[in-house]
Amino acid sequence: MPDLMQMTAIIERYDGTWVEATDPYGPAYTRCSNSTMHQVCNGIVSLAETGTLCRACRFTAQIPSLAAHNSLQYWQRLERAKRRLLFTLAQLELPLERGPGTREPGLSFAFGADIHPGHRFVTGHCEGLISINVAEADDVERERIRASHGEPYRTLLGHFRHESGHYYLGLLCRAPDIIASIEDTFGDMLGGYDQALDVFYSHGAPADWAERHISVYAASHPQEDWAETWAHYLMIVDTLQSAAQAGVTAPPWVGQNKAVERGDFDLMLDRWLPLAEFANELARSLGNAEAYPFVLTEAIARKMRLIHSTIQSLGEPPLP
Repeated sequence: MPDLMQMTAIIERYDGTWVEATDPYGPAYTRCSNSTMHQVCNGIVSLAETGTLCRACRFTAQIPSLAAHNSLQYWQRLERAKRRLLFTLAQLELPLERGPGTREPGLSFAFGADIHPGHRFVTGHCEGLISINVAEADDVERERIRASHGEPYRTLLGHFRHESGHYYLGLLCRAPDIIASIEDTFGDMLGGYDQALDVFYSHGAPADWAERHISVYAASHPQEDWAETWAHYLMIVDTLQSAAQAGVTAPPWVGQNKAVERGDFDLMLDRWLPLAEFANELARSLGNAEAYPFVLTEAIARKMRLIHSTIQSLGEPPLP
């Protein structure tokens, strides 16, 4: 139920509308047309709304060609990841749509595929439009790219989170006091972007990149450092919320007794670190690679702390 931000079981009424199974005489809904026509959505639409798409699907500006092999399955995966991102952003009370009377672009999404080697569909962000190549929804292809780039971790949802970081950075950089704080922590956001990426792809990251950056790619430029750290922060928020919803708790991390002296991000970190270690132990027990192959140094935590405080200043979200 996008209007109420919750999952529910629904039943069909005699007139073809749908109601909550636990409230058969309550408000009526229709199923999103992307659900009835393509089975890529589980959203419903209030009868008070106009149009046939649920709120989440209205953020999608372009869908992949359904004539291509496996494109419907890939679109399903893309929509699922997009919904997780939208839910987390909404929970953090971040703006998603164009504000009334403003020129802000609002978020939107485009999904497409390479046509030929000279015509590639690039995963990226431009003025609110997040583009994702459907190849990232192909588990085999994504794993091939991950291995060829030497990445310990690459997920479809991670791409959505990363590109959303670029979008919100663009919004935040319009406030002089905020951009000054961001650049004090991350570095010059506007200078030498193309040149820095050329150097990164030609020579790689510095040998000590892991001391200051959450990923190799984060070392390429402050903009990418922000986007990678932003994505990591969203992952922690989402996972902590999922754990709390399932009733999973972890023992407090060392230093929990000093929590009174610290900010709420550090409280979040005290919840996260033992949960991440538990996830790794669980993955090892299952014979899989580590679920969380990262080390949070103090330099990285400082960057995430800034992201946390900046988000809070926009809406005061509760802790997961």
